[in-house]
Amino acid sequence: MKIVYHQKFREVYSTDPASSPGRIEAIMDELDGRYPIVEAEPAKMEDLMTVHSRTHIERIKKDPHLFEIASL
Repeated sequence: MKIVYHQKFREVYSTDPASSPGRIEAIMDELDGRYPIVEAEPAKMEDLMTVHSRTHIERIKKDPHLFEIASL
């Protein structure tokens, strides 16, 4: 197993509990050294469209910061 990770995952991007400060740090602390880490790269639009509707993608694009993180 590999962990797909990017430093931007540590950023708080909403008020949703899934975006709570410290969430990624706690996870990475537990996984540290157990698995190889692969740096996340932004998904292409065609890849996003395989799992999300165009409407959903366009809604997320309205917040460039959120879109940048979500695309990773």
